[in-house]
Amino acid sequence: MNRNKIYHDLGFSIRKVNEDEDEIEIKNSTFDGYLRGFFRTLIIGVLLVISFLDYQGGKFPLSGVYKEIKNDYIWAINPDEKIFTLYKMYRLHDDDPTYFQRYPEKYPPEPYEEFRKPYITEDFWKRHVFYFELIPIFLLFILFFYPRHRSIRLNRKARVIYMQAFHKIFVIPVPDKGDPLMGMKYNRFSFYMFGSRKQFALLMTGLVVEGKYTEAELLGCYPLPNPLHNMHLIKAMREFFTQENPEFLKHIGRFYRTPWLRPAIAFCNSFSFIRFPISSRKKINQAIAEQKAFWNTLSYKQQMQRYDKAVKEQQELNEQLASEGLINEVNDDWEETEKSPALQD
Repeated sequence: MNRNKIYHDLGFSIRKVNEDEDEIEIKNSTFDGYLRGFFRTLIIGVLLVISFLDYQGGKFPLSGVYKEIKNDYIWAINPDEKIFTLYKMYRLHDDDPTYFQRYPEKYPPEPYEEFRKPYITEDFWKRHVFYFELIPIFLLFILFFYPRHRSIRLNRKARVIYMQAFHKIFVIPVPDKGDPLMGMKYNRFSFYMFGSRKQFALLMTGLVVEGKYTEAELLGCYPLPNPLHNMHLIKAMREFFTQENPEFLKHIGRFYRTPWLRPAIAFCNSFSFIRFPISSRKKINQAIAEQKAFWNTLSYKQQMQRYDKAVKEQQELNEQLASEGLINEVNDDWEETEKSPALQD
């Protein structure tokens, strides 16, 4: 596979956090890809069904929904526009010029202020239903433009990998020598929605200093830009720590790349302007400092024992996947191809 093409596709899944190029973020494929695409498909599907029903009834598509919302909006913002229309119809009888000649006892008509009073003072729901309708409209807007999820980040200045959860920031120290991902466990053949056992997600699990796996994320762009994308992500993560100026980093920007000429990826990844949870640099730095302070209280032997636990579990996972015909190991060669017997045509 062409090297520039590999680096270009990495831009769909990796972005620089700052201009100093000492921190990058890897996209969360579940929250920042699949869910957004799922919600958009669901919303568009519902709107198409409503449009079809309107068309069958001889109406312009979605005109019924629009008219109902517009009517409720007028009742909420300018109720006199509606009330006075009713007044002219039921008290002034503008549609019947001879009404008062035929019913002189109805003249003069009830004053407008008296007529409007029940609508203003008693009919609460009619005047406020629009505000309740704003709630589902807002939720639909949020789901369609589903927020970008803060995902795993690699900081080579502090030599840590950290994951941002809603309740905590998990920090994994990166060893000075050896595999930078030694404190992580990766599975590039994890569950992938609609993958048909031919496409997979990259699952990265973090080993916190207590020696327990407590946080895991499915990483990468959804849908996959190419079949080897998970493998390339692992290589990029390693190079980010082992090389001062890795070549792939020249193809990465501050924002995830949007592939407008690849509709499926664009549909699931474009037009999302909110990032969540809200990231606090102060809290991140504090979590990193606390974790590194604790890590430094451990002896070199204790640190290696924790890394050895992660390495052992990674080997066990690799052996399990190998028994299923899936080769999970990834080397440092960008020309590496897929060797898994189960995926060979």
